[in-house]
Amino acid sequence: MIIAIGTSGTLAMAFITAAWRGHRAGRQGRQAESVALAADEVLADAQRAWRADSLWTLPPGTAVTRTIDLPNGVHHDIVWRRSHPLVAWLDVRSARISRIAEERAGRRRTRALWLAPPSLPLPAALTASGAVIGEGATTVSGIDIPHAAMPCGMQRDAVDVAAIVAGQVAPAAPAAWPAMPVWAVVPPTVSLQVSSALPTVVQHSVALPRDSLPAPLPASPGWQALLLDGPVIVVQGPTVWRGLLTVRGALRLQGPVQIDGVLLVRGPLDAQRARLRVRGAVLVADSLGADVRLGGDTDVQYDRCAVQMALATVATPRSTPFVLWQATGH
Repeated sequence: MIIAIGTSGTLAMAFITAAWRGHRAGRQGRQAESVALAADEVLADAQRAWRADSLWTLPPGTAVTRTIDLPNGVHHDIVWRRSHPLVAWLDVRSARISRIAEERAGRRRTRALWLAPPSLPLPAALTASGAVIGEGATTVSGIDIPHAAMPCGMQRDAVDVAAIVAGQVAPAAPAAWPAMPVWAVVPPTVSLQVSSALPTVVQHSVALPRDSLPAPLPASPGWQALLLDGPVIVVQGPTVWRGLLTVRGALRLQGPVQIDGVLLVRGPLDAQRARLRVRGAVLVADSLGADVRLGGDTDVQYDRCAVQMALATVATPRSTPFVLWQATGH
């Protein structure tokens, strides 16, 4: 009798323990599922609103961190980091903190994102739909040489491009351009490609109306996208820009002008009175075949890192398809 009662008590206690454990496991599972759903939602929201985190202004390797505390008690840590100018990693760590063990749960979501830029045709250090006229000590080089001042550092792959792709290349006068480089004929589709990419560039750029009065470029920290809009725009140096500089109209440069990134001009470019230094690439293209006139103190040096950093300022993050720099058009 006593043994039977003891056995019944043991079985009852085992049943109660199993039921309690099952209830606890079910509760923990529901909490974990709730946190996982919240993490997925926060990750998707962060990807959609990635421009609010201004990741493109910073060099690769720099982390951009923020936190979100939702009314349901779930805490989220969001970390953006680029391993490459056009590759970003989004990491979301979500946790429900509670004094009750059954209510604690945590999840982590990590996603690699391709920062897809608009397809600007950049086959050379200097691409022009019209003629390129140079003189004196003007140099244009498509040899990609890593530079310590660039955010990618010295240990990176280098990919050379053509020096000039244009409708025509010539000295300002016979024998006036001793270092005139070998050049290639511009494809007839360049202007159309620029027209197709321009709406995205404009959408993600800071627009600044300008008149023909000489003025320097605005000061801006980090890598940025700027749009100058006007019939004739005169940029007066000394001035510096890092990122993507887009000009809709004729552009005239005067004095020392330094551009790290991409200079995109939808009209003629006149740098005869400027000491122009570009580390990246120049693209001058419109339907009329705009010409480029370079002064005797111009140096355009192709730099893949600077080009990538500039394109990232107007890029859109995509999880698929995942594309690397070597893809055509980027």
